[in-house]
Amino acid sequence: MERVQEMPSEAKKKLTIVCQWFLGKGCTDVEKIALLTYLSDREHLRRYGRTINRELCRRSGHEILYSLNLRNFKLENRIFDEDELSDTEREVLNLVWDLFGALDVAQLNDIIASFPEFHGTIAMESVLISRWLVDYPEESKQKMRSYKVKSDLLELSEAHLKAVRRYLVDVFALPL
Repeated sequence: MERVQEMPSEAKKKLTIVCQWFLGKGCTDVEKIALLTYLSDREHLRRYGRTINRELCRRSGHEILYSLNLRNFKLENRIFDEDELSDTEREVLNLVWDLFGALDVAQLNDIIASFPEFHGTIAMESVLISRWLVDYPEESKQKMRSYKVKSDLLELSEAHLKAVRRYLVDVFALPL
């Protein structure tokens, strides 16, 4: 696997804060933290038109997990100022933790394996518009149900998704 480019310091700082947030919830498995971070970014983009860590939307799922699993980040269970996360970021982190925090790494991997954006290297345009903003694939929804995840809490109306798509098109001047 080829080496992942170094993240800008601001992106690394935000990613470290998110990882520490999950550590504060009692999660100490780096791979699980990576998966929860991935789910959080995906959900934040679907709901609010931006990822928690903007750098992550430029990387494929495998690149994100690879960089975290190599322990490129010094994770310490420290208390950080809640102001380092926005209200929407805390909302989504809590949602992801409540829904997925009890699952193990194998179960999380099983659920996200069918996400279209998780495979291969993809351009930012396809990440933002055609991949991250689609509903969860039916295969993932079925797996969530089998693991007793209340996937209905992840449902967003088509009108909501359309508004987020429009926002992204306006901000990034991207085609739908």
